[in-house]
Amino acid sequence: MIKEVEKYGLGIVALQEIRWKEAGSIDMGNMTILFGGCDERGQYGVCFAVRKNIVPTIKDFRIINPRLALLKIETKWFDIVFINVHAPMEDKSQQEKEDFYTEIEQLLEGISNSKIKIILGDMNAKIGKERSYRSYRPTIGTHSLHDMTMAQNLWIWP
Repeated sequence: MIKEVEKYGLGIVALQEIRWKEAGSIDMGNMTILFGGCDERGQYGVCFAVRKNIVPTIKDFRIINPRLALLKIETKWFDIVFINVHAPMEDKSQQEKEDFYTEIEQLLEGISNSKIKIILGDMNAKIGKERSYRSYRPTIGTHSLHDMTMAQNLWIWP
């Protein structure tokens, strides 16, 4: 994975499902991996891979929970806050999904409007084959793995 990140010259990458039990950081190649622990069942876990020349600009790194992490970097004119999410799948309980999205909302509300906010991650979105979603057709054609598109009431809007 690190070779691919370096090959494309990426500076910051958000990763999910890392399943590492501890939290911490490790250096790998030209990257530093900042990671948080998975849950008690060994599931989830989020991390950021950050190019070493960007590491000195990090002002904050927090694991909120096994599905949510925050990375704040300082640039010349403003701070950028990256939020790494691993959303619950549609088959999870309604309460689990509501709790997850509420936590994201609370996290965003706690970040100053003067900061640039970027949400990255695995949204676990499912796009189906139904014809009513013509806007997806050029992208997925008839090749979706799912018959139905996920519920539309869980979109994240800036």
